[in-house]
Amino acid sequence: MHMNPLYHHQSQLPVLDRMNESDPRLIPINDSRKTFRIIFILAIIIIIIFGMLVVLYIIRQSPTSKTILVEGEKTNEHEKEIFDDCINILSEYLLRFDFNQSNPDHLQPIYREVINTLHYLSSIYKHDLILFLYMHRLIRTDIPFEQRLKLHNANLTNIQFKNINLNNLYLPGVIAFNGLFSHCQLKQSNFQGSIMDKSRFISCSLEESTFSGASLKQSLFTNDNDLSNVDFTNTDLFHSHININGLNNKCLIINTRLPNGSFFNIDSKELINDGGGEQQCNTLRNDRWRNESEYPSLTIAHRQNNSCIEMTTIPENNCYFQANSTSRFIQDIDLNQYSTLIDNNQAWYNVSGYLGCSSNNSSDWATVEIRFANDQQLFENNPIHVINYGKSWKLFSNNSLIPIGIRTVRIMIGAYITNSSKGSLSCCAIDDINFNIFYKGEKKLTYS
Repeated sequence: MHMNPLYHHQSQLPVLDRMNESDPRLIPINDSRKTFRIIFILAIIIIIIFGMLVVLYIIRQSPTSKTILVEGEKTNEHEKEIFDDCINILSEYLLRFDFNQSNPDHLQPIYREVINTLHYLSSIYKHDLILFLYMHRLIRTDIPFEQRLKLHNANLTNIQFKNINLNNLYLPGVIAFNGLFSHCQLKQSNFQGSIMDKSRFISCSLEESTFSGASLKQSLFTNDNDLSNVDFTNTDLFHSHININGLNNKCLIINTRLPNGSFFNIDSKELINDGGGEQQCNTLRNDRWRNESEYPSLTIAHRQNNSCIEMTTIPENNCYFQANSTSRFIQDIDLNQYSTLIDNNQAWYNVSGYLGCSSNNSSDWATVEIRFANDQQLFENNPIHVINYGKSWKLFSNNSLIPIGIRTVRIMIGAYITNSSKGSLSCCAIDDINFNIFYKGEKKLTYS
């Protein structure tokens, strides 16, 4: 018996529908489609909300931006007013009929006005103010020293000079971080002791200028600068870009810190003036040593005539310092030419000299004392080093580190004599007192 095919197909449809509804493999596909639609709709909503927030932010910021621009314009106007007021005040000083540029009392108010004004000026107005002083011949090296305006500690940070003639510019002791000098004429200019770290000198003529004692760390000197006879004494060139090859032949480089951090050509000369009494003895001059008010001066004598103690190491025609009672001599030595070495904790000193006494009293002795002072000339209460000795003639020598910040050393020589010994007169002698400075890495002999 044959079945109708159409009837057979229709009879199978409900069965297939039931199979589709009950097939678990088809359910995740439907759920994932629904989840995707939901996520897509949420993403569109988030994007719309974010866009609206951005628009609102821009709208709200527009007045703020305008306010910033207005405030910037007001600041520039205020700065210009400060600059103009300063120029007017300086002009009034300079135009006074009784103005005397050689009188420090007349230069002092100009200095105060300039220093105070520079704190409020940008680099552009700093440039203009310095040019004003330069053009009015106040900060130049080609005028008498007493007429120069000394702008010590002036804030010239970020100042820039380009394509300009500034020969004989006088700016010692200024603070000029990140300065720029490009294609400038700066012959015979003075930047002594200035702080000019990260400054740039590009294609400049610097012949016979001085940076003595200046700080030029991380600065740039292009190879086309003319550095003939430039003074780099005691200059700090640490991490600077400068071609040091050949500089020693055309520049003055003494006590200089090189870009690699080492020190070059330390001047270890004798720093005591007339440490043996020869000049004062032979010329009868009394300006080498001075006495303290509390004590009498030492006597300077020829050995061949007045030797009170056997001094086999000293020629007979030499002089020496003699004491028959408690007495002292003092001499101060300026150490500013070693400031870079000192402030980098690399400066050592050596002090040496001959001492001796002829006395039966063990409490009598010759002495050498060393005291240090900073910029304010404040000598420490206690001596840094003391040599006391009361026996036969002997050489003493001592080395030690010079503390950071020291600018002056005081050398005291003398004797402490009680005059209580019986049967003979006490006498102490001192000669050949030497003091010099050397680089920490060098070796010096020590005698004690």
